[in-house]
Amino acid sequence: MEDGTYGICEICGREISTERLEALCYTTHCIECKAHVEKGTAPRPAGQLTL
Repeated sequence: MEDGTYGICEICGREISTERLEALCYTTHCIECKAHVEKGTAPRPAGQLTL
C-alpha cells in the first residue's frame, strides 16, 4: 500500500475490481490475469521487456 500499487494488477497494470479486493484483499492479480496464471499462460508483468 505504501508504494501506491495496492489494487493494481502486477501483470497487466490494470485496476483490480473492488469486488475482488473485498473478497481477497491481499490479491495482486486481476481476475483475468489470475485465470491465465492458473492455466500457465500468464503474460509478462507490466513494464518487463521481452528480449
